[in-house]
Amino acid sequence: MHPFRRGDAGLNPATRRKLLERHPSLVLVVLFLIVTAFLTWREITQEFGFLTVRNQKAMAETQAVLSRVLAQQRAAMLSAGPILELRLIKSGVLSPGRDLDRPAIEGVFAGFIAQYPNISQLRWLDATGMERARVDQTGQAGGERKITSAELLQDKSDRDYFRRAINLEDGDFFISHLELNQEFGKIVFPIQPTLRIALPTRDMLNQKSGVLLLNFNLSGLLGNLSFPGEPGRTSVDMLDGVTGEVYASMSNPGLAWAHALKDPPVYYGDIYPERFRRIRESLSSDRASAGSGNELIMMAWPNMKVTDGTLVAYIFVPPEFITAERHNILVKTAGTVVVAWIFGGLLLVRMFRMENRNTETMEEVQALAAAKSQFLANMSHEIRTPISGMMGMLDLLAPDIREPAQKERLDFIRQCTRNLRRVIDDILDISKLQRGNVTLESKPFQPARTVECAVKLYATDARLKGTELTATVPEAMKHLVVEADEHRISQVLNNLVSNAVKFTEQGQVCVEIQELMRSGPAVILRFIVRDTGIGMASETLDILGQPFMQADVSTTRSFGGTGLGLSICNSLLALMNSQMKIESEPGRGSTFSFDLTLPLVEPETPEPAGPAAGLSPGKLSAGTTTPTLPADLGEEASREALMQRLARAIAEHGPPRVLVAEDSFAMQVLIREIFKSFSIPVQIADNGKLALECLDEQPFDLVFMDLQMPVMGGIEATGIIRHKWTSAQLPVIVLSAVTQAEEIALAMDAGGDKCLSKPIDIEELITTLLDYWNPGAA
Repeated sequence: MHPFRRGDAGLNPATRRKLLERHPSLVLVVLFLIVTAFLTWREITQEFGFLTVRNQKAMAETQAVLSRVLAQQRAAMLSAGPILELRLIKSGVLSPGRDLDRPAIEGVFAGFIAQYPNISQLRWLDATGMERARVDQTGQAGGERKITSAELLQDKSDRDYFRRAINLEDGDFFISHLELNQEFGKIVFPIQPTLRIALPTRDMLNQKSGVLLLNFNLSGLLGNLSFPGEPGRTSVDMLDGVTGEVYASMSNPGLAWAHALKDPPVYYGDIYPERFRRIRESLSSDRASAGSGNELIMMAWPNMKVTDGTLVAYIFVPPEFITAERHNILVKTAGTVVVAWIFGGLLLVRMFRMENRNTETMEEVQALAAAKSQFLANMSHEIRTPISGMMGMLDLLAPDIREPAQKERLDFIRQCTRNLRRVIDDILDISKLQRGNVTLESKPFQPARTVECAVKLYATDARLKGTELTATVPEAMKHLVVEADEHRISQVLNNLVSNAVKFTEQGQVCVEIQELMRSGPAVILRFIVRDTGIGMASETLDILGQPFMQADVSTTRSFGGTGLGLSICNSLLALMNSQMKIESEPGRGSTFSFDLTLPLVEPETPEPAGPAAGLSPGKLSAGTTTPTLPADLGEEASREALMQRLARAIAEHGPPRVLVAEDSFAMQVLIREIFKSFSIPVQIADNGKLALECLDEQPFDLVFMDLQMPVMGGIEATGIIRHKWTSAQLPVIVLSAVTQAEEIALAMDAGGDKCLSKPIDIEELITTLLDYWNPGAA
C-alpha cells in the first residue's frame, strides 16, 4: 500500500492531536520540511523568472530580424509593379493608337525578370482579360527566360485577380492570397509558394489599357527561416490567421502547405487548436503584434491585406525547450535538498502508516453506506414499476364500479397502494438526499394554493378518522406569488400534515401560513402545522429527523410508517437554508414550523383560489375545515369531459396510431387496457431498438417512450427519432417510473416533448393525447 494514499491528508483534528502526542519529534520534522520547501520554491521561482525573461528577449530579437526581412520583401513586391509599368510606358508599347507589339512587351518582361529572381512570372492582359504577353522565370544558366507563344495564351477574364484589378484606381494594387503555383490545374513541383500582385496599366494618355500581373516566388523567404541566437530557443510558424493555412513551420515542417498537399487537408487549428484560438483573438484586436508568456504573434505585413486572410508570424519558444530548461533548473536547485526530503519523508511514511488503518476503516464504512444508498435506489425503482401497474389498473376499474360496497373496497385498495407508493418514494428520496443528487428548481407559485393542496390531499383521511383538518390563510396572502421549488416545499408540508393526521386520533389539525417580514424584493414566510395528537416528550425530540428512527418502537406498531418523513423534511429544508422547529408536549399535541426567505414575484393578474385549489373562496378564513365531499367526484366529472372530447376527435379523424416502447410486461398490459378503454389500438415494443424498427416499417402519430429499457434505452432511442422526425411530425411522450430530474432532463434534451410519470394519470394522459395528436402529420 502506498503511504501517501488518498485520505492521508484528511486526518481529523483529534487524530492529528493523538499522532503528535505519540510522536512529538514530528513537529520538528514537519517544520524542517516546510522551511526547506520554502527556500527551494523561492530559488526555483527566481530561476523560472529569469528563464521567462531570456525567452522573451530571444523572441523580441527574432521578431526584429523577421520584421526586417518581411519589410524588405514587402517593399520589393510593392515597388516592382509601378517600375515595370513605367518601363512599358517608356518603351512605347502602351502608346495610344499603337498596335500590339508582343515581342516588344516580351523584351521588356525578359529584361525586367532578369533583375528580380524572385519573380516567377510576368503577364499582361488587355482590357478584355485576354493574355497578350507572358514570360516565365526558368532559372536556367545564361539568364534565358521562357516566353509563351501566342497560341498558348489564355483568356483570363473570369479570374478574380483580373476582375478586381481592372477596376482599381491609380496607385491601388490587388494582392492575392498566398498559394502554390499551378499549371493546367495541377501543383507544380518542386512547390513554388506564390503571391500575385495585379495593377491596372494605362497608356500615355492615362487611359486604362489592361492589367499587369506579377507572380512572386516566396520559396526563399518561407523555406529558409533561420534566426540568430541560441538554436532551438525560438521557432516561427507562418500561417494565415483566419483560415489556418500553414506556409512554413520550423517546429513541424511537415505541416507546411498541408492544406494543399495532404488529403484530407490539414490546417493549423487541427493540430494546435489553442494556439490558433489565441492567434485569432490577437487578430481581432487590430494590433500589429501581441504576445504573452512564451509566445509572440505578429502580422507579417501590417496594412497589406490579402484576399482570403491575414499572414501571421507565430513566434514561440517550443514547449519541449521550456520543459528541458525547467528540468535543468529543478535538477540544479532541488538536488541539494533531496537527502533531507528523503529523510523527512521516511519519518512521515512511518507516521502515516500507523494512521492508515483508521482511514481505511472509515472508507470501508463510507463504501458500505454508498452501496446501501445505491441498493435502496435500485430496489425502489424495481418496486415502483409493479405498483404503478396496480395503481393504473385500479384507476381503470374505478369508473366502472357503481355498487357502494365494492366502490368502498376499491377505494380502500387504492388508498393502500398510494400509501405503499409513498413509502417507496420516501426510500428513494432519502437515498438521493444521502448521495447529494437532489437539486432545487425555481419557479413562480402561490404559497396559499400550496397550503390548500396539502389540506385537500389528506382531507379524506382526516374525515374518515373524525379529525378536523383546517387551513388558515390570511386574506392579504391569497394572491401572493413567490419564486422557489414548490414541489419540495409541498413535499415537506405533505409529510408534516400526513404525520399530524396520523398521530391525531380525534381533535384538530391546522395548517397555517404567516408573513413575518418583507425586505426589498423578498419575503419571509412561516409555514406551521399544529395538531392536538399524542405529542412527544422532550427527550425524544433529539432523535427525530434521523433516517429510520421514530420516537418509540411501539409507534411503528400503532401508527405504521418508516421513520423517513422528518429526515427527508430536514434534508430538504437544509437545501433551502432553513430548519425545522418543533414544540411538543405528551398528550397535548405538537407544532411543527419552518421559515423560508423567498423572492417576490409580481403576478400578471390576481387569480382567486378557486375550486382547482380544492377549497372555495369563501372557506379560506381561520378555522375553516375542508369540504367533506369525496375528493374524487370532481375528478370523475373532469375525466368524463375529457373522454367526450377524445371520443369526438376519434370519431372525426379515426383513432391515432400509437407506438409504446415499454419493457415491463405489467405496464404493457396496463397501457393496452388504458388505450383499449379509449378505443385506441397500440403497438408495443419491448425496447428502443424494436421501437425504431416499428417506426421504419409504418407511420405512427405518437410515441410513448419508457426511459429504462434493455438493449436500447429511451434516451438514446428518442435522440435517434428526433434526427429523423420533428416534434410536429412525431411527438415523443416520455414515460418515467422515477422522479430523478437529471434523467428526465436528458430525455427532454434528446427530443422528448412531454414527460408522464408512472403511475399514469388518466386525465393527464387524455390531455396529452388531445394536445400532441396531430392527425395526418406522420
